[in-house]
Amino acid sequence: MAFLLTFFSFAALDKGVLDIFVKTIVAIKSTLVSQYEYYKNISETSDKFILASTAYFRSIILLMSGIVIGSAFGFVLGIISGSKPRSIFAGISSYFSFAGIFVPSFLLALIVLILFVRYIGPATGIRFVLINPMVDVFDPRRLLAPSLVLAVRPMAYVTQITIGALSEVITKDYIRTANAKGLKSRIILFRHILPNIALPCLTAVNSSIFFSLSSLLVVEWLFAWNGAGYMLLEAVEKRDPVLTTYLLVFIGASFMILNFLIKLLMLKLDPRSTGLN
Repeated sequence: MAFLLTFFSFAALDKGVLDIFVKTIVAIKSTLVSQYEYYKNISETSDKFILASTAYFRSIILLMSGIVIGSAFGFVLGIISGSKPRSIFAGISSYFSFAGIFVPSFLLALIVLILFVRYIGPATGIRFVLINPMVDVFDPRRLLAPSLVLAVRPMAYVTQITIGALSEVITKDYIRTANAKGLKSRIILFRHILPNIALPCLTAVNSSIFFSLSSLLVVEWLFAWNGAGYMLLEAVEKRDPVLTTYLLVFIGASFMILNFLIKLLMLKLDPRSTGLN
């Protein structure tokens, strides 16, 4: 029907039949090509969205592993070092925490990579040829090495903040009163000290998210972890604006969501806090 309408519309111009037929075919071809390109772009965009979301899921697993490991170890090291500030352990912890903040991520990743290759086991992350590409995401042998590298800066930063907060709290009058009453150290720690250093420690965890995200691209590339950071480098190299946009939006959204959740937790712990500082 569309063909006939187009044909007779050209026929109304009082031109030759052959000329009319050729122009009709050209118009139909142009329409079909435009529709094909349109639906092809939609299909490619949908495929790239799925590809970016899959890579983002892998990066979230790696990122959260590094943040959780680093925050947990940093908090424990900060508590031990802050409780005994003049001990050898406190001095070593302070030294390595300073080093962990300033050591470049790529250098640390290379050191861990060499250690894993020589002594421990598989150093690279997700292999590229798999029946199920999600298998190696949860494999501790492949998740451990890049997670440790991402955990170093959060651990160092949380350790420093915890030591500083603990050193300030233990000089307060209520802590001295609790010690004078003869309360056990464990009771003083869990009832009086930890609730008062929780907010600074959460602030340190919030800041460490930025450190981990800034190191994500280098760590994923060196450990062949096919996540959002690795794929972002490839997308930029291949000049793929659609995939690059998806990945940047995902990475930025993860930072905002994690930041918002930590602010809510801070507000829950201390209702006087606005959660916006």
